[in-house]
Amino acid sequence: MTSVRLVVSKPVLQFAVLVLASLWLALAQAAEPVGKVLFAVRGVEIVRVQGVAEPAKKGTLLYQGDKVVTGEKGRAQIQFVDGARTALRPGSELVIEQYEVETASQDGELVVASGGSAVLGLLKGGMRAVSGSITKENPEGMSVKTPVATMGIRGTDFTAALVPAGRGKFVLNVAVRDGVVRIFNGLGSIDVNAG
Repeated sequence: MTSVRLVVSKPVLQFAVLVLASLWLALAQAAEPVGKVLFAVRGVEIVRVQGVAEPAKKGTLLYQGDKVVTGEKGRAQIQFVDGARTALRPGSELVIEQYEVETASQDGELVVASGGSAVLGLLKGGMRAVSGSITKENPEGMSVKTPVATMGIRGTDFTAALVPAGRGKFVLNVAVRDGVVRIFNGLGSIDVNAG
């Protein structure tokens, strides 16, 4: 009978425990919902981080890494854990790249949170957003990336639309109702104020 004896040094064992703890923490954080669908009409789906698509409906929970896709006639409204709301126009794609909060309390299925930071990605289409407590406590804590530029959201109510300009290029139209949106890319930055 053959036997094998495995000897593991203390530093290797400590490293293995650290890696497993980090993975467990990442999975636990990823499992926390960051928002929910308030309504979805005429063809809206959620593409999960694993690549699986499912129809969106009222109450569908959203997680970091999810992509919300509205069909050509679809519309959706999302509420995030910090109270921010985002409405998506037809033909839009919005990715929840990061939504991290510092403090939280339970409110039914959704945890209500404040502080932290958020990064959304508007890949195409348009959106209207009213920021929540993240930007109230951290004015530079939220941004929306687009193919044209990144928008820094400074406690605001705004609309943004990516308009095709031919040959795979877009024009970013932004209107601010309240607050300030800072738009920046490799060419510089500009603040768009309300009005």
